[in-house]
Amino acid sequence: RARDLDEHRFRADSRINGIIRDVARLFADRGVVLVDAERDLAEGGLTSRNEFTEHVHLTFEGMSRLVALTAEAITPLLPELGPPRPARGDLGAELRQRIFYTPFDEVLLAVVAREVGDMPLFGDRPGASELRAHLQSIESQARAANRLDTAQLQSEYEASVQAGGPDAARDASFADYLSRLGEVSLAAEAGRRVLERKPTYFEGFRFQADEAKSRGDEARAESLYRQALGIYRLIPDAWKNLGDLARRRGDQSAALSSYAMAFRLDAQNVPAALALAETEANSGDLRAARRTLETAQAQNAEAAEVEVALARLSRKEGDNAAASAHYERALGLDPRLSPWETLRFAAESLDPSEQHEIFDALEPRFGEKHDLYNNFAWL
Repeated sequence: RARDLDEHRFRADSRINGIIRDVARLFADRGVVLVDAERDLAEGGLTSRNEFTEHVHLTFEGMSRLVALTAEAITPLLPELGPPRPARGDLGAELRQRIFYTPFDEVLLAVVAREVGDMPLFGDRPGASELRAHLQSIESQARAANRLDTAQLQSEYEASVQAGGPDAARDASFADYLSRLGEVSLAAEAGRRVLERKPTYFEGFRFQADEAKSRGDEARAESLYRQALGIYRLIPDAWKNLGDLARRRGDQSAALSSYAMAFRLDAQNVPAALALAETEANSGDLRAARRTLETAQAQNAEAAEVEVALARLSRKEGDNAAASAHYERALGLDPRLSPWETLRFAAESLDPSEQHEIFDALEPRFGEKHDLYNNFAWL
């Protein structure tokens, strides 16, 4: 009932689920099997705090129940696999090991859920503040529990391989986690191994490119990005990284072309938008920079960094009132915006009376008032 009344349709309502059930019935004689998770999970005593982080994303427990329902439905279709094997103890623990579900995954899931809760469209909904507090608590707990170091990660990965056999998705996760731990060389090697079995794995090229850049071999890094684009040209991040390399070697034309392609492929790619707009502005084309940022603003209404970029562009255009308005919106979107970023903006963009207004807002975020003014003077 609640889903049918959703103002913003994040969830499938009864009409959508009804269509899915009708199609399954229509094609049942052709071997189509329906996993009716909505019905089966509800019958199993669905509780939002156990199976859902909020109203959209499943927790690991929720995903485990969904996997069990799916396995039960497809087992009769795959008789060659034999009967299901009972779990050797705790099903959740065994599943975590076999699929290499680590504390990193818990953090990533918690971040996605918290970002949903932080979206302005939920700001005035009943229970919104309680939901945000709950999701922030989940994220804090997940981060506190994530104490994996490289040796522990390697151990868990090897145990997962032994339990579940070869799996390219697991290997890709391992490479990603190594990268997050700052193990550039190990991530590059792990990414290379994934590419041997999955040639379209872009991150494998990226991890190797990161390692090449760490050695100062930007030519090799560029070659790797171009190899990835040779397989599939529509990879926004590859174009964005090519733009970064071109800008570092002073080729503004190539940088503009690469950033423009990245942004054309994904208008929600905020880093690409910011890089494109900055390069356009530095090239003297403020109108193009404004078009880029306004497009990014329309596609990323909650991105505080886009508002900061618009504030700086307005400053270049000589419109301090617009600059101040954009920055105030940025602070409204992200109250955690760095005090240093705010001070720098104040130093660059505002007249003295406006600076004091920002100082008043910032003062609680510095230990002492003189610290704030000393830092501003240093800037």
